[in-house]
Amino acid sequence: MKAVRLEEKAASSSVAAAVATVESKSDSLVSAQILDQYVGDYAITPSFILSLSREGEKFYAQATNQPKFELFAKDAKNFYLKVVDAQIKMDVDTNGRATSLTLFQGGAVMPAKRIR
Repeated sequence: MKAVRLEEKAASSSVAAAVATVESKSDSLVSAQILDQYVGDYAITPSFILSLSREGEKFYAQATNQPKFELFAKDAKNFYLKVVDAQIKMDVDTNGRATSLTLFQGGAVMPAKRIR
């Protein structure tokens, strides 16, 4: 059974639902071919970049001036970190290549366009 805790910082229910924290997650496997479509740099702001990389079967995120952390898949487009309460949702084009992502952390919803 999954326990869900909502942060009541958002006015609209759709945004509040987006920042729901799932206490019990199950990891999914995502193919290297799909992960390779997500590898790149994403600008949250011009000076704050989130870099996604793959090493073997592992997928990582590293923000500007921060250590690299492993990402875990909820499904093929949604990932989370175990070291902090944060989730990433990938947005893809018709070919499956990521064009942007959204970072959900601390009640904030942060879209980021792919820059590389």
